[in-house]
Amino acid sequence: MAITAPSGQLPAGDCVPVTVTIKNFGTTTLNTVPVTYISGAQTGTATYSGSLAPNATATVTISTPCLTVPVRPYTICAVTGATGDGDSSNDTTCIDLIGIEVLNPSSCLDFEANNGSWTPANGGNTSLWEWGAPAFGATTGGHNSTNAWDVSLTAPYINGMNDTLYTTYYNVVGAINPYLSFWQNRNTFSGDDGFWLEYTVNNGNNWQSLPSGLNGLSWYNQPNLDGLNEQAWDGNSGGWVKSTYFLSNALVGVDKVRFRFIFHSTAFGTPLDGVSIDDFCVNLPPADDAGVISVVSASGGILPQGNTDSVRIDVRNFGINTITSVGVTYSVEQGGTTLFTSNTVNWSGTLLSNGTFGTTVGLLTHPDTYTVPSGAYEICAWTTLIGDGDATNDTSCTNGVGVPVIPIDYNTSYCDDFEGPNIGWTATVDPAGNPGSIWELGAPNFGATTGAQSGSNAWDVNLGSAYTGNANCILTSPIFDFTNAVDTKLDFWRNNNCETNWDGTRLEFRIGSNPWTVLGTCTSIPPNALNWYNDCTINSSGLDAWNGNSGGWINSIWYKLNSYGGFNFNNAPTVQFRYIFTSDGSVQQDGFSIDDFCLEVPVPLTSTPTSVGSTNVPAALIFPGQCITFKSLLKNDGTTPLNTMVATLQIDGTTYVSDVVGYPTPLAAGASQLHNFSNCWSAVPGTHNICVITSLPNNSADLKPSGDTICYSITVLDSVDVSQSTYCNDFEKPSFARMANA
Repeated sequence: MAITAPSGQLPAGDCVPVTVTIKNFGTTTLNTVPVTYISGAQTGTATYSGSLAPNATATVTISTPCLTVPVRPYTICAVTGATGDGDSSNDTTCIDLIGIEVLNPSSCLDFEANNGSWTPANGGNTSLWEWGAPAFGATTGGHNSTNAWDVSLTAPYINGMNDTLYTTYYNVVGAINPYLSFWQNRNTFSGDDGFWLEYTVNNGNNWQSLPSGLNGLSWYNQPNLDGLNEQAWDGNSGGWVKSTYFLSNALVGVDKVRFRFIFHSTAFGTPLDGVSIDDFCVNLPPADDAGVISVVSASGGILPQGNTDSVRIDVRNFGINTITSVGVTYSVEQGGTTLFTSNTVNWSGTLLSNGTFGTTVGLLTHPDTYTVPSGAYEICAWTTLIGDGDATNDTSCTNGVGVPVIPIDYNTSYCDDFEGPNIGWTATVDPAGNPGSIWELGAPNFGATTGAQSGSNAWDVNLGSAYTGNANCILTSPIFDFTNAVDTKLDFWRNNNCETNWDGTRLEFRIGSNPWTVLGTCTSIPPNALNWYNDCTINSSGLDAWNGNSGGWINSIWYKLNSYGGFNFNNAPTVQFRYIFTSDGSVQQDGFSIDDFCLEVPVPLTSTPTSVGSTNVPAALIFPGQCITFKSLLKNDGTTPLNTMVATLQIDGTTYVSDVVGYPTPLAAGASQLHNFSNCWSAVPGTHNICVITSLPNNSADLKPSGDTICYSITVLDSVDVSQSTYCNDFEKPSFARMANA
């Protein structure tokens, strides 16, 4: 004998029939068998009538009175009472069940005083959803207070999990547009480990996932978790995040609904901190309620500082009543200061309950534009609705970056050692990347990527920890103005320790509004580049990259940024660079660091003296009257071959000789040649300042005169004749060095 219904976890208060399967254990056919159920004070009886042969079974349903499910664990026993029963030991069977509390909408659970009557069920392993104070890694602490539901409160989850957390039931009879919200905090292995939310409207007989789409806000970031064809949340949430779902389409004609969270981890991988759930609510909307659900800058959020930009805003009707008019305003904030507040636009039209601008009339482009500030800033937009019943959902914000435009030329090179304030570098995470890996500015302090090349600071992927799996993080430079730059040299230092063949960094460039393009390949070698990519195709990106262990800091150089990939750097008004680090899903190591990023523009036309000396007399032994011929090593420090230059010799600030130096074979860029000045100088006792100055390369103005002069000092010894008189010096007066001539 067995009780086959009810089963599972039913809503408390439901009145359900009890179904019992009976068996004839005897040798005589039975025609009537009374069957009674007992559960606490509740009882009911029905009688089987028919012909039940020996060893045959039959089903008896007791529906009058039905069993009212209590709000607690309960036991149902069924007893047969056949006349003349010869063995009472098999007359009774019992089952233990749980009645699940039924809440009404506008109920919120903060899990502080109790577990909310939620029920965990494991997937056959030792790890389990637990209620209490989360205390492990990134999933430490509750949302607003101490307690939450968490996958393994004080330890990482384990591989091979498929654990379920069941909520209470909710009575949604007559509910208009109910919505669900909760807060989540997660750090899981991207792509493989994560969780999703399902619902049932028939007491658990069927479960369906709540899919992403227009009804969900902050809903699922993974389209296919671990190949299960399940949308899910995975990766690192970066702290507590609120997720909301509008249930109206899922609950048409439904009396009760129940939800369950399912956490899945792959059988192989790297278990991380886990998932926490807190402040779970099912609410009914107020009659009138509008709010901004998205705000974006028209440019995408990254623009040169000083440009103007507009804002596009999406509004949702969270309420029950149709909205025909709503005000929309936005502001630009930076560091707690409001830089700009728009006028309020009064939109008018028809916005039905649960409708959005985006799905009905199109996003609202606010007519007021703002001037992009320098650095990171925030754009916040909000609604103004008469009688708005919930102010908490009125506002939505997004981040933007005003990128400084830095002009460079041969007089103004660029070099950032990252020791001072961050000027224009922006760290972001690709939407497909794990937010747990990001470029950070500071003192690298993990494994082989500890310390900077110069000073203390550098840009590094996760300063104090290893990078995560499935990273895709981006470090974007300021905008550089190359209008007066030709053949610019790019120079930086890197220190990396990441998985060989799988994880690494590439450098991309963008000129104007052209697409981002990878700079160089693994075959880029001198004279084009030095220490460029060491892998032609890493698996995490399918592109060239630096990977493996660099063994410390290495200088990487691209010698001349002129024409590459069909794009021309020379004289381009906007040039930008970005480093992209990617990793696959397994094996994480120390990371990648960048320091001392420099752009140096060579001078088109300049000459420079690099040394000065005498050709015929040692500098330490010069006597009065000696004729000294001076020499200087002259260098073409520009990019244009030199036919002529003027070399001037000055002694103690006075020009002694100016020579026009000619080169029958033009002096190539970077080449040097020794020049002996045409007139010798008759030495005079004392200390003298000897300078060489170059000018007029190719009979034109020197474009970088700051390096055109080099000087050194010489001392000419004095002498006296002591053959005819006595020499005596008390050294009370200044005196030149002297040598006695006997």
